[in-house]
Amino acid sequence: MNIRSRLSRLFRQKGGSRGAGSPDPDDPNLVVVVEAADETESASEVLARSPAWTPESPVVLRYRFAIGPTASRELSAPLEAEGWLLRTGTETEDAAPTAGQEPMTLIAQCVRLIDAVTCARENSRMVGLAQRHGANLLGWQALQPPSRSDRPRK
Repeated sequence: MNIRSRLSRLFRQKGGSRGAGSPDPDDPNLVVVVEAADETESASEVLARSPAWTPESPVVLRYRFAIGPTASRELSAPLEAEGWLLRTGTETEDAAPTAGQEPMTLIAQCVRLIDAVTCARENSRMVGLAQRHGANLLGWQALQPPSRSDRPRK
C-alpha cells in the first residue's frame, strides 16, 4: 500500500474526503437514482431518464466489476490509489464462471458531484481498467439519500 492510498483511507475514516451534506457510502438508506448497465448508452441519456437524481447534490458513484482472483489485486491497486472505497463479493449476475473459479464482484465507490461529462469520463476509464485487468464492467449506479417526498412518515 503506497502513501497516497494510506492518506485516502485516513481521510475517508476521518470524514475528510466528504463535505457536510455528502452521503455516506455505507448508509443503508441510500437509494439508486441513476443506473446503467449498457456501456454503449451515453451518460447524458442515462442521466436524462433519471428523474430521482438531484444534480446539485453529491452522489455515491458505484461501479460493479466481475473479476477473477488475480484480477482483483491488479484492478484494486489503481482504484485504491485514487481513493475509491472497494468492496468484494461472490454474487455476479452477468458473469459466467471460469473453469474451476467462482467469479467475484468488485464494487468501487466514491462520493462526488456528477454530470454527463464526469460520468462519461469515469465510465470510459472503468471500461479500460476492466479490459486491461481481465475483468468485466457490469455497470454503474449513483445513489443519494431519498428525497423528502420518498421518506416514510413517522
